[in-house]
Amino acid sequence: MLGWLFYRHWVGAVAAALIFLFLRPFYENIRLQKQKSRLYEELKDLLYVLSSGFASGAGLAESLGQCAQMLKTSYGQQGFLWREAEFIKTAMEEGNASGQLLLSELACRSGLPELRQVALVYGLCLKTGGDLQRAMIETSDALLRRLQLWQEVQTATAQKRLEFLLMAAMVPLMLFAINITSDYLHPMYGTLWGRAVMTAALAGWISSILWSFAIVEGGRQ
Repeated sequence: MLGWLFYRHWVGAVAAALIFLFLRPFYENIRLQKQKSRLYEELKDLLYVLSSGFASGAGLAESLGQCAQMLKTSYGQQGFLWREAEFIKTAMEEGNASGQLLLSELACRSGLPELRQVALVYGLCLKTGGDLQRAMIETSDALLRRLQLWQEVQTATAQKRLEFLLMAAMVPLMLFAINITSDYLHPMYGTLWGRAVMTAALAGWISSILWSFAIVEGGRQ
């Protein structure tokens, strides 16, 4: 559709479609960011229940069992971490598996480095005989504060992303409106110089989108 708006010719439409195939990684990045935001929402709840569990004197397996129940109730079958928490609890209680190893593996699978920190603190306390309850509570609380700050940054940058998307959408909307109301742009579609100008306009439009996207994502990270 964009190729037709800029060239009003099937060759231009096909060429533009091929160009946009190279933008697929950016779409995949946006999709992954959405999944990451969802995972961090689940992680916040998991850390909160984990901290509460250790504060009440429960161990890691029991606390993860409480996390699994709460996350399953909150997120249902769409949730991810409740299944993992339930698996780790079962493996520790029935298979006598290492909680540190299981948490580290979950951190790798989920891409959540915060879980690796929890696993590290848990393992160190077991090896050195440190105050496990206090260490786990303080670690969970510190990670919760960091996640809260991250969420505030995401909220602030989400508005900027919406603004640049609205600005980017103005270009094709204006072209569409002009095309259906007048022949003002006819020289741009019927001459070689006109097509060159429209090609430069399309390239500049795509470049501005990518630049804006890079700025916003840099702020989010």
